[in-house]
Amino acid sequence: MLEDTRLKIFMAVADEGSFTRAAYLLGITQPAVSQNIAELERLTGRTLFERGKGAVSLTPDGERFRVHAERILREHAALDTSFSMSDLPAVTLAATPYLLHTFVPSLLKRLSTRLPMRFRILTVPEPAPGSVGADITLYTAPCHEALDFESISMETVRAVCLAAEPDVFLLSAPLLLWTPYRSYCDPSILGRVAMEADDPVLLLERLRETAEAVALLPSIPEESGFQSLPAPSFLPVFDIRCKMNEAFTRTEPGKRFREFLSL
Repeated sequence: MLEDTRLKIFMAVADEGSFTRAAYLLGITQPAVSQNIAELERLTGRTLFERGKGAVSLTPDGERFRVHAERILREHAALDTSFSMSDLPAVTLAATPYLLHTFVPSLLKRLSTRLPMRFRILTVPEPAPGSVGADITLYTAPCHEALDFESISMETVRAVCLAAEPDVFLLSAPLLLWTPYRSYCDPSILGRVAMEADDPVLLLERLRETAEAVALLPSIPEESGFQSLPAPSFLPVFDIRCKMNEAFTRTEPGKRFREFLSL
């Protein structure tokens, strides 16, 4: 519960009085801020913020929580000063919004125990890769597409179809569409697209608000409250792929990272 990132998000919302401004300040999405605050409230069993139109404020429980959060963040800062990570290799990792919400956290957790590095995280839109100036780029691509030079296939991603209500039909409902699926949909389907995004979290947020809609998106952590429908057969299986900058592959961190991926 008391992880550094979640506490920083809490403090940003408390200081800014807004989930949207906190997201902008932290360089993350507003749904990510909302999810972290909701998780803190679930873990503490307390409502930490009063939600109003366009603004939020701390509840009495939130004020008490803030005192502890400030103390913990001060201790974290002191620990960083005493045991600096500045001597570790600095690596730039770019990933699409879908992978930042799903694959990247588990990858970084595994890396932290086997290959200590400092990471600078960049968000890149679908489709990727491209010239984004990153040492490592994580992206998705249909399995039938040839691998790019210096790319490695890591996992597969299968399409899912979710609905907020049980009596919704894919053939007639408004669609919330993950952007990479657009080129595989015929005009009759595209004509029913109510929202398109390369970040599945944004599509899930809209699905919660739109009972009659259906969302076509890549496999995601299980979401309670949604109905799972058979995904259309025309949507392909995607790969999660890792592309490394050629110069990075010649460095010692690059060689060690490649060895890590081969384990």
